[in-house]
Amino acid sequence: MQVISFLIPFICLFFVTSLFVKLTNKKYGDCFPITLVSLPLIVLLSHFICRNLIYGIYGIYVLVVASVLVFILNIKNADYRDKVFGNGFIVFTFIYIFLYIILRNAHYFVWDEFAHWGPMINQMVSTDKMYMSVSHAAYPPLIQTFEYILVKCGLPFEEDNIKFAVQFFNFTIFCLPVSERFESVKNEKLSILKIIGVFLISFLLAVGIDAYNTFRTIYLDVTMSLFFAYIGYLLIYKEDIYIIVLMSFAFMLVKDISILFILFIALYIFIEFISEIIDTQNKKEICSKYMKMILAIIGPAIISYLLWYAYKVSASLLNDQFAMSNFSLKSFFEIFVGKLDGEKLEGFNHFYHEVFHYNLAKGPLLFTYFTSFIILNAILIVFTFISRAENKIQTFIKMFVFIIITYTVYLLFMMNMYVNIFSGIERTGSASFGRYMSSFVLGIYLALFIYIYKNCKHSLTLFITYSILTLLLGMNYFALKFNPKVNQTLLIDPLKNERLAYLKLTNTLKPWEKSLVIIDDGFWTELVKEYYNVNKANIELYDIKKFASEDNIKAFLDNIKNYDYLYVIDVNNITMEPFVVMSTDYIQKHPEYKYNFNNVPANEIININNK
Repeated sequence: MQVISFLIPFICLFFVTSLFVKLTNKKYGDCFPITLVSLPLIVLLSHFICRNLIYGIYGIYVLVVASVLVFILNIKNADYRDKVFGNGFIVFTFIYIFLYIILRNAHYFVWDEFAHWGPMINQMVSTDKMYMSVSHAAYPPLIQTFEYILVKCGLPFEEDNIKFAVQFFNFTIFCLPVSERFESVKNEKLSILKIIGVFLISFLLAVGIDAYNTFRTIYLDVTMSLFFAYIGYLLIYKEDIYIIVLMSFAFMLVKDISILFILFIALYIFIEFISEIIDTQNKKEICSKYMKMILAIIGPAIISYLLWYAYKVSASLLNDQFAMSNFSLKSFFEIFVGKLDGEKLEGFNHFYHEVFHYNLAKGPLLFTYFTSFIILNAILIVFTFISRAENKIQTFIKMFVFIIITYTVYLLFMMNMYVNIFSGIERTGSASFGRYMSSFVLGIYLALFIYIYKNCKHSLTLFITYSILTLLLGMNYFALKFNPKVNQTLLIDPLKNERLAYLKLTNTLKPWEKSLVIIDDGFWTELVKEYYNVNKANIELYDIKKFASEDNIKAFLDNIKNYDYLYVIDVNNITMEPFVVMSTDYIQKHPEYKYNFNNVPANEIININNK
């Protein structure tokens, strides 16, 4: 059964992409991003028309059947077979198997996964409707819809499969089309090594740059990076404009900050326009060409934004953290004229410090936002110097200007977010700084990789350079395994005991019964309980740190008779030892309490009231 659930989404994605190969006469890798965004858009169309997602799924089932028929009718065509079973298909298969294996038994473990990303997909799967009653319900839904589709197409609805869906989308949307440009005509084995190398470079960069908060979660920061890099690839290789239109439309449905990345893409087009119009006599034709390209990027993005905005109006979801009404030019300029004070000033100072000191990689290489800018430009300068391409200085200047402007604008944008939009610890502690900043850094590094490959003609040197960089940054991931302060790697689940506790209790407690759970309370303990206590069993948490006071122990022993069950969630005796020692010491002083907790097992349901 597990093999079938593994294969069905693979088969569905393969056949739909083979249909797009036939319709567009493009290679498999070039068509796969069309599949990735078209399927969610079909389901979202169903939502907008019928306010129900399931009809879109039925449409996808029909599309898969039609794709199978088209495949059968065309499989004897040699050109069609070559396009379907080329580099793109090889990388598709490799990424699918690779990510599926390494993400087995991965679970949610960070705040936002329990607060909104997890509940969003939960609601979609359980109701076949768009998420509503969760925090940040105004967030665009493209990736959540893709997760929903893979579940409806066979993947069991489990946390590791949701993580797989996100990461599969991330790496295939970039690596598959790029792989079609890394073909070695004379050496098929070298071609395969190069295309697998593209994936491994992308993967290790994502792992190395703030990997703890991005790759192993269902956050969309890596999605933003790789989607941005993919659209950059489309422009660098001058792909068909209709694909750019589709991707711009879909990109705006990934996350609100997509609008900034869309503007960066428009900036790249403008720089190319300036460069080309200087060197040509036919300025009217050049103006017309680049005007169409700008419209192909900006137009679909605006339409996409307005459609989702209309839905938010109809669903009363406008009061969100990233609503346009929260942005103010006056507040932005106040940052630079000395008018900041209090929490805003503290937020500014902390953000400014992090730009130069926060190590995005957390590994042996000091990879701050600032040093990432220096290293990026150093790579560009070296490859410009060794390039055999014509007009290499002009090529260098275009990308150099692009990097300077985008790095600066992104820095100012995020500074405004931390000073004027965020509040509390998010502002004063620059919460999530690493993943927000690395979201841009990863994308620009991959875009430069493609840019150099296209223009420099030193592919082996490029691969070696990026491989060394990715290995240095990737050591972050391995360093995490030996860091006692980090409580999860891909193979360790820090919330296993909590998840097990709520599963046992919700399956045991009758509606009128109550359980007291002893736990070493953390920042999100209550949130995790609410997420896993799906049956809303009567479970109350008690923080073992309260046992530091004898008055609290007395109150606990007086109150325990009001519960039917006791459960001690324990990891390495952090909870059980102080619970047994402190309660036993108190009971010895006060023998009127008849309890004996010496033989109480951890992580088991204890019946304490047999009435």
